[in-house]
Amino acid sequence: MTGRAVVRLGLAGLAVALVGVDPGPVASHHVGVYVPRDNEVSANFKQLKFAIQAGKLDVAARLFEAGAVRAEMRARRAGCPPASRRRPAPPSRPATRAAPSAG
Repeated sequence: MTGRAVVRLGLAGLAVALVGVDPGPVASHHVGVYVPRDNEVSANFKQLKFAIQAGKLDVAARLFEAGAVRAEMRARRAGCPPASRRRPAPPSRPATRAAPSAG
C-alpha cells in the first residue's frame, strides 16, 4: 500500500468510529437540539397556555390557582420590596367610560 492509501484507510476508519460514538445530550445542546425536561412550573405554564388557547378560561383559572406557577409567584413575592407588593388602585369607572369618547 502506498502512503495515500494508508491515510485514506485511516480516515475512513476514523469516520466509522466517530459515527458509532453517541455524544449524548451534552453535544446536542451546543447545536440547539437538546431540550431540557419540564419542571413543575414549566409544565403548569404549558397547561395554562393550552387551556387559554382552547378558550377554557375556567379550567385555566383553576390550574393557575392550584398550580406551580402561582406558588412560585407567591414564593418570589416574599423577596420583593414592600412597595412593589402593593396592588395598584383600580381605575375609576367614570374616567374609564369617558376615555374612549374623549379621543
